[in-house]
Amino acid sequence: MTEFTRGQTAEQANQAIKAAVKTMEGAKQCLVLWFADILERKLYRELGYSSINQYAKMELGFSSSRIGIYLNLCHNLEELPQMKEKIVSGELGYTKAQALLPIIDESNEKEW
Repeated sequence: MTEFTRGQTAEQANQAIKAAVKTMEGAKQCLVLWFADILERKLYRELGYSSINQYAKMELGFSSSRIGIYLNLCHNLEELPQMKEKIVSGELGYTKAQALLPIIDESNEKEW
């Protein structure tokens, strides 16, 4: 990602912000996959925490509401393996996946 530099042309600023959005989306996608892995395999215990909530608060600085968002997303992705695979492959981004979760379930996952 390009660092912010004052005085760029409109086109340079536009390209830089688009690159930042792409980087941000990729980071969110990676974060949810790592969070799900740590949750699924209970790796937080090996790190000295008794729960995923404790781990997320102490290690990641997450608020309770943010933890809830990620736990909900992880739970839903476990029930939607095709969607999870599309996220893992990069075919579906985090933001789109989060927007689709309220309307996708096991009965209509293949259609989407």
